[in-house]
Amino acid sequence: MVQVVENRSTLSGLVQRVEPAGDAMAITLRVEGADPVPGVANLLEGTVGETITLTLPAGAEDAPPQPGERIRCEARVAGPQRVFAIPGSVRAE
Repeated sequence: MVQVVENRSTLSGLVQRVEPAGDAMAITLRVEGADPVPGVANLLEGTVGETITLTLPAGAEDAPPQPGERIRCEARVAGPQRVFAIPGSVRAE
């Protein structure tokens, strides 16, 4: 089992695709910024310039963004290739 340290980043980027992923939404995001959140590790700082899949959990009050929108949200790494948006943090820029 892979253990992940407590982490959080403020991501910003361009939404390329949004699609259902079970009960959640999978957002394909071209990362333009990965700013640190004070007090926790920034495990996403190396993703700037890359495209990642960001999972927006089911039941989040956030409206899913649309392709072509720029968004900002807090996110955390939950395991290899598993990045989750923090519910309530997804905002259009």
